[in-house]
Amino acid sequence: MTLTVFLVVLLAAVLHASWNALVKSTGDKVVSMTAVTLGHAPLALLTIPFVPMPAPESWPWLAASVLMHTGYQLMLALSYRLGDYTQVYPIARGAGPALVMLVSVFGLGVVFLPYELAAVSLICLGIFCLAMLRKDGVRNPKAVG
Repeated sequence: MTLTVFLVVLLAAVLHASWNALVKSTGDKVVSMTAVTLGHAPLALLTIPFVPMPAPESWPWLAASVLMHTGYQLMLALSYRLGDYTQVYPIARGAGPALVMLVSVFGLGVVFLPYELAAVSLICLGIFCLAMLRKDGVRNPKAVG
């Protein structure tokens, strides 16, 4: 990995952690998350002159990606109304491996080896435990749902 790639990945991690800290530290998480999400738009618009236009073949995939990400952001914002950030966010982020595996198996016909299935199952179990077995003893099945 080149130094440039490493620094860009590190910057992405810092930015991601920063917006998460911002959302967690504010009173109205829905408003703060909306502000952070919309705050990306000006930066994205500034890059348009410096990158090539996507190939027309990719447009349906881009549209699907935008719809899915918008849905994810809306559901995450709504879930913050039901539960604490520290309970909701790990589920939202940790559900990715399970969703990828389900789409791969049922949508793409991928066959996983037993140890791969076990690994994703352990990840899902860990996320479930983080969500349900909180150290403060407060359980919120509605937020988990």
